[in-house]
Parts: sequence; structure tokens; C-alpha cells
Amino acid sequence: MSKVHEFVNRLLLVLKGHKKGGFGGAKVKTDFAAIEAAANEEAKRLEMLQQRQTQQQKATTAPMTEEEETRRIISMRLAYQDIQEKQKKEETIKDPKKAEQVERLGMSNLAGRNK
Repeated sequence: MSKVHEFVNRLLLVLKGHKKGGFGGAKVKTDFAAIEAAANEEAKRLEMLQQRQTQQQKATTAPMTEEEETRRIISMRLAYQDIQEKQKKEETIKDPKKAEQVERLGMSNLAGRNK
């Protein structure tokens, strides 16, 4: 009779919805509000740090005088002219027809990429 009794007990457990195994999901024990608050505080701290760094950079960089700015502009123009002259020389050496087409179409920057 003990086997019948065990069978009835198991059957009752199954019918009631009880599970014998422990494969259910684990309960979450994390406080998400605290995690979110900590993340917000860290974001604010990083933002303030970034603002301080930009302020320090502005303070350390002296404003350019007109003479320095004109020198910078002139040097940029000269560098750009040098690059253009170099590209034109390379184009004429490679293929004169292609160089003419590139110049006509205004694709001087793309000519060096296509071989």
C-alpha cells in the first residue's frame, strides 16, 4: 500500500501545480533606482569635469594677434598651393588626356586615388 500511497501523493502534487525541480527563475534582488541614481551622478561628474577642462584650455590658449592670424592664413594658402602644384605635375606625368579631363571637370583631388 505504500507504493499506491506515494503515487497518489505525487499525483496530488502534480495536480496542485507543485514542482519538484528547482528550475524556476531567480528573484531579482537588485535596487535599480540606486543603480540609476549612481549612473546619473557619474554622468554629472563627467560633464562637470569636461567643462572644467574646456575652461582650462580656453584660459591657457592666448588669443591670436592679427599678425599671427595673417601668418597662419598665408602659410595655409602656400601649403594648399604646393599640394595643387604637386597634383598637377603628377597628373601630367601619368596621362595628359586624363589630366586634362580631371582639370576640366574639377576633380583634381580624386585623380590621385584612381590608378
